[in-house]
Amino acid sequence: MAEKDWYADWFDTAYYHLLYRHRDEDEARAFLLRMQQKFHLQHIRILDAGCGRGRHSAILHDLGFDTTGIDLSAHNIQFAQQLQRKGLQFIHGDIRTDLPPHAFDWVVNLFTSFGYFDEEEENLRMLAAMCGALVKGGCLLMDFLNVVRVMQAVEEEAWREESVQGVLFRSRKRQDQRFVYKDISVHHNDQVFHYQERVRLYKLDDFEQMFAQIGAKVEAIYGDYTFAPFNPEVSDRLILCIRT
Repeated sequence: MAEKDWYADWFDTAYYHLLYRHRDEDEARAFLLRMQQKFHLQHIRILDAGCGRGRHSAILHDLGFDTTGIDLSAHNIQFAQQLQRKGLQFIHGDIRTDLPPHAFDWVVNLFTSFGYFDEEEENLRMLAAMCGALVKGGCLLMDFLNVVRVMQAVEEEAWREESVQGVLFRSRKRQDQRFVYKDISVHHNDQVFHYQERVRLYKLDDFEQMFAQIGAKVEAIYGDYTFAPFNPEVSDRLILCIRT
């Protein structure tokens, strides 16, 4: 596996979904409902950029939006396409290169689906592509981790173990000056597989500089899924509303 392709390898496995089987559906639905209410959204075209298996896309469609999901993982898109119906579709593709221009009123990028590339230029290219997919005056809503809290909290940990349906997962978190990492080993049927999650440590200032480079503006900043104000010392998330 090429190091730069960790996301394509790990997210395309059944082990990824087994490890994260307890993600909170109710929390996701409540957040998207708050988004709809806060921004008074009705009858819009929305893109779920990095949609995975379509969890958020399906909720957005239920809320009345014409929704498209895109993801690099072929297996995730095959799974998501089982949910397709009128007004809900899924595309297998690369966000950097495969988004149609000026096609959506809103783009959402949720659950830290950004900062995976080693080269900063590629992360900037992804931001430009998502903004380029918006109509004039459209909004990109990005849900990212709060790096300040992560850097305070994450030290190199001892390995943690969890057994799920006969599969043993061993994992640990660590960080350096550029990335936060999660190293994962999967023990199954007398075989061991090694994976890694890696996210760039982008702070608010970094995002503001990157968006300025592509001619977009950070309009509002929130700190959690209730859209509370962002406080770098205590907020759980960094949620950005970007206007083109």
